[in-house]
Amino acid sequence: MFCFLALCLLQLAGAADEACSSELDGASLLQSQSRTAKKDLEMPVVKDVKKSFREIQTSPVMLVAPVGNSLPPNSYTTTSQHMQGVQRLQKSSYFAVSGNSEKSEVLFLKVGDDRTNEPLASSSEAKLVNVLKIEKEFSHAGGISVWGNYLVVGVETKCPISNWCGEASRVYFYDVSDPEDPQQMTSVIQRPDSSAGASAMVEIDGGFLVVVGGWDSEQLDFYKSKSSDLNSGFSKTATWNKKELLAAPGMDTEFGKYQNLNMVKQADGKLFLVGTTHDGLTPGVGHHWADLFSLEYGKRVSIKKVASRQFDVTESDFQAGAGLFIADEESLMLYSIPFNVKQVKKTLWTTYRENFVVIDQYS
Repeated sequence: MFCFLALCLLQLAGAADEACSSELDGASLLQSQSRTAKKDLEMPVVKDVKKSFREIQTSPVMLVAPVGNSLPPNSYTTTSQHMQGVQRLQKSSYFAVSGNSEKSEVLFLKVGDDRTNEPLASSSEAKLVNVLKIEKEFSHAGGISVWGNYLVVGVETKCPISNWCGEASRVYFYDVSDPEDPQQMTSVIQRPDSSAGASAMVEIDGGFLVVVGGWDSEQLDFYKSKSSDLNSGFSKTATWNKKELLAAPGMDTEFGKYQNLNMVKQADGKLFLVGTTHDGLTPGVGHHWADLFSLEYGKRVSIKKVASRQFDVTESDFQAGAGLFIADEESLMLYSIPFNVKQVKKTLWTTYRENFVVIDQYS
């Protein structure tokens, strides 16, 4: 009798455990689906990329994000420590800003509390929310790009006095669905013989296509993921040199020293590449440009210059960082930053210093 009761109790306990396990599995599944849905944020597909590119305003609205003393002393205030890339994250007021301080890193800034893709206004709520430290050996982070909730950033060996960056580089990927807690993906592109001054990505054919520009983007290397999972790894598929550039009627064959690259997908499936640059030899002297190229990717790569536009700046510099933002199917924007954080010093009884990042917005 005792054995029978014990057996019944065990069966009841097992049923309860099974029910509990089912509830937990269901909850885990829902959480997993929620994370997947969040990660798989779709990027807008643009109806007419050339038209939307032509309609970007050339004069900016200046946004300001204070970083105060949350950065180490002298960070981003010298020529050897500077910012290099900027991207606004989709449906948010978060920005990713790459650069090099003691390590290659990405600053995450929040300008207000907008959760749409509308143009932003300067906000007293702007602040630095996170500093992603990448690595110390390859301490120079180059131009960056965002696709959906994924960030791609190339890092190079430190720039010596000769001003040559990156005889070797690596390209990292991050899930930035939570910008205050970004998660590194396992895939890393190793480039032992090339720099990674600018990196961009786009989703195509059930996977991801990544382009990495070497020194001043004179050469572009293309990599394709093995699947739609960014952890599946990448294979190099093509290399293109600026000597191969084609030009649409009325366009020149100048391929600038692009410090940032972005890829855009059109509704008909065509791909476009945007490069931003500054034609001066020193910061603050020269003109700031964004150039648009049609991109054909297949057995071979063909790049044709189809548009070029000059932009005004306030405090920023396209040679430091300027990044495209795909707002919706008809709208593109640009954002740009200066090389260094700006400082305001006030002296009363003591010296007070406030550091802030300037972001120019072209909508």
